[in-house]
Amino acid sequence: MKTIVVAIVLLVSAFAASAQQRYLLEPVDSPGTVVINEDPILKRISLQKIKVNKINRFDGYRVEIYQGNNREEAKTALEEFKELYPDVPAEIVYEGPYAKVKVGIYRSKLEAQKMLVTMQETHPGSKIVYVRGMPFPPLLVHDKQDTAEEVDDEY
Repeated sequence: MKTIVVAIVLLVSAFAASAQQRYLLEPVDSPGTVVINEDPILKRISLQKIKVNKINRFDGYRVEIYQGNNREEAKTALEEFKELYPDVPAEIVYEGPYAKVKVGIYRSKLEAQKMLVTMQETHPGSKIVYVRGMPFPPLLVHDKQDTAEEVDDEY
């Protein structure tokens, strides 16, 4: 009895396998084109996402001078920092229930350490944090007219 059942199962599975192979080997009459009907809004959103991803960003370090639940204290800390260091980029970042004031954009931890040392007196609880996807720091643009005048004065 067992041999009959095993023989029937093998026969059915062999027939199924050969039928699948025949289906895969038969030529298809369609030219092979696929038409995708997508909403124009989705197309625009995907193009915007591609554009945003092309913006150059890097991983680096920032100095965190405040972390707490009080947004008003964060704003005060940011204003005080901007008075002392107007050329250093600074912002308030909201992460969960915390408001954090992060300053500077540094490629290496050594650069961030230099800023941390100068700020220890005014902001004693400061620390260096690693940040992913930061924008590149702004370029320092010198006035080209001043340098041209200096060159003219020398001659």
